[in-house]
Amino acid sequence: MKPKISIVIVTFKTDDKVMNACLKSIYSSSLKSVELIIVNNSPKELLQGFNLKKSTNLRIIQNNKNLGFGKANNLGIRIAKGKYILVLNPDIILMKNTLSKLFNFMEKFKDANMAGCKLINPMTKKIDDSARKFPTFGSLILRRLGLKKEKGYPLATIKQPLKVDWLSGAFLFMRKKYYFDENYFLYFEDTDLSRKTGKVYYLPQITAFHLGKRMSRKNLKYLLIHLRSMFYYFKKWKT
Repeated sequence: MKPKISIVIVTFKTDDKVMNACLKSIYSSSLKSVELIIVNNSPKELLQGFNLKKSTNLRIIQNNKNLGFGKANNLGIRIAKGKYILVLNPDIILMKNTLSKLFNFMEKFKDANMAGCKLINPMTKKIDDSARKFPTFGSLILRRLGLKKEKGYPLATIKQPLKVDWLSGAFLFMRKKYYFDENYFLYFEDTDLSRKTGKVYYLPQITAFHLGKRMSRKNLKYLLIHLRSMFYYFKKWKT
C-alpha cells in the first residue's frame, strides 16, 4: 500500500541531537502511513549518529557534494511514493497530530495545492514568520538599507486557515506534482515554488516546533548566494 505522506528531509552537517528530535517526532506521529526520505548533502559518515529505524519506508540518498536545497529536495520528491509531499527541515519537531491534520485538510480542500502550519520557537515561544507576502525588488532594497520594515501577515492573531502568498521552505506540505526550480542553490526557492503552485494556505490551528536559526546573510558567502537568488527570482517573475 502506498504511503499517504512522503517526508523529504535534506541534511547538511546536521547536528545529531537536532535530527534525532525531528525523527522521534515523526516516529511518534498518530499518522503511521508515512515514507521517510533523507537526502544527505554532507559526507556519508555524518548519518551515523541519526536514530534511523530500519524500515521499507525509509530511503536515503547520499550525494557526493552539496547540491543545494531545491535540487536535493527534488531528488527525494522524484522517488517519493506518497500521495502528498512534506518538505521538512531537520530542525522541525512535529506534534503527534500535525501530519494527520494536514492530510485531512488537503483531502477536504481540493483547491489547496500547498499548506503550512504555525511554527513556534520552543525556547522563545515566538511564532515564525513562515507565511509572507511576495516581495518586490524595491521593498527588499529598502529593507536592506533599513528604510522600510516588512509588512507581513499578523500570524499571532490569525485563528482560521488563510490563503497566503508564500510559505517558508522549512515546512511545505503539498500535492505530489510540484518541484523546486534548481537554478536556486539556496534562498527564494520557497517563494518561487509558492508562486508557481498558487493556492497556498497557512493553517494556524496546526502547530510544530522550529528549533533552527537562519544563516547570517552578513557572511559574505551566503550574502552572495542570497543576492544571486534574488536577482534570478525577480528576472524570472518580472516583479
